[in-house]
Order: sequence, then C-alpha cells, then structure tokens
Amino acid sequence: MKARRPDVLVIGAEPALANDTALSLERGEITAIGPTETIADGLRTSQPGDLTFPIVSELLDGLVLVEEQEIIEAMRDIAVRTKQLVEPSGAVAAAAIMSGKAGTADQTIIAVISGGNVDLPRFAALLNAPENE
Repeated sequence: MKARRPDVLVIGAEPALANDTALSLERGEITAIGPTETIADGLRTSQPGDLTFPIVSELLDGLVLVEEQEIIEAMRDIAVRTKQLVEPSGAVAAAAIMSGKAGTADQTIIAVISGGNVDLPRFAALLNAPENE
C-alpha cells in the first residue's frame, strides 16, 4: 500500500498482552517479551522477526494495542454482522478500529481481517464469556 500510496497511513495493531512489536518500535530495536496468555494465539510471538522488524519500522505510521475484551467484541460483531468466523488474531485489526483506537469516523479505514482457524467450542465460549473476564 505504501509503495502505491505513500500518503496512506498504515496503523498496526497487536494485543496489549503480546506487545513485543510496540516495545520494539518504542526502543528502536528488537525487544523480546516473556510468554503471554493472549487469546490471539497467532500473535503470541516473543519478539518481532529479524526480517520483518525493519519493514515494520519503516512503513508503520503507528501501532495501537487492543485489550482481550476488545478482540472478543470484534469477533462477536463480525460474526453477528457478516456471519463470518474470525479467529482472535484475525480480529485484532478490527478491534483497533471498533474500539476507536485506530482511525476516526471521518476517515476511510480498511482492516485486514483474516483467519477462520478457530475451534468452534472455543469460539462459542469466547463470544459467550461475561465481559471483563
């Protein structure tokens, strides 16, 4: 996107419980974190990759952190509105937008939503869990 439209803002999102990229960007170097319990298991990395971190550092205009409940709410909203199952990691970008952390109502915003690799009983349990668990 940046190659075609350098004026477009690219905002990254990651779970607050798995903030290795946010810490690395803040420190200007790859920074490792300990094990995490985020529901976004596809984003449970201990640190950004050697190949991807320079790209992210150069091309991201910002990065926001989303809470676990915001991820669940995004998964629920996507399921209700679009009838699509989205795994927690795939819902993080939508959670950033839906929570108001990325973009404003007067902007055109695009989120990459991916992954239906979620165990159905786990998906149902997450969507039916009381808030602020």
